[in-house]
Amino acid sequence: MVPITPNKLSGDILEAYHRNYLSGPELSEWAEALILAGYDSDAINEALANPDSHWQELPELFKRICRDVGLSPDVSIDTEQVKKEAMIEEFRCGHRRGAELFQRFDDLRQRAGFAEPIHFRLMQDNPDETNDSGYYTDSMSHGPELEAMVVDALRSIGIIRADKQ
Repeated sequence: MVPITPNKLSGDILEAYHRNYLSGPELSEWAEALILAGYDSDAINEALANPDSHWQELPELFKRICRDVGLSPDVSIDTEQVKKEAMIEEFRCGHRRGAELFQRFDDLRQRAGFAEPIHFRLMQDNPDETNDSGYYTDSMSHGPELEAMVVDALRSIGIIRADKQ
C-alpha cells in the first residue's frame, strides 16, 4: 500500500533515497505528512523528532519507515519498483502528472505504446512573466495536449486517474 501524502509525496522521498540525496529535514517532513495521513510508528516519530539526523543514519531509518507503512519489507532491494508503484498511485489520486511518469519510467512509456520520449526542461520566466518550463516531446507536444495523450496511453494499460474514470 502506498501512503498518499499530498504535502510531501512518497514518490519524491523514494526518489531522493534512490538517488542518495535524502536529507534529515525531508525525511522529517515526510514523517509529519505520514502522521497527518494516519500512520504512526517509532521510526516515523524518530524521523519527525530529528530533522537534523546525520545523513549516515537516514537510510536505515527510511527503510524502517517503509517497512512500517507497508511500502516494502526492504526498500533497498526494490527501490526502483517501489518508487514506480508509488508514483503511479499518486498519479491515480491526482497528485502527479502522467507526463512525469513517462519521463521518469521509460519502460512504462514503452509498455503503453507511447512512441516519443518525454523530456523535462526548467527555464527562467519570460519577460512577460510566463514560463515555458515543463514536459515536452521531440515533436514539441507539451502542456495539456501532451498530458491528454499520456493519460490516454496510461488508460490503455489500465492506469486510470480516479477523477477520469
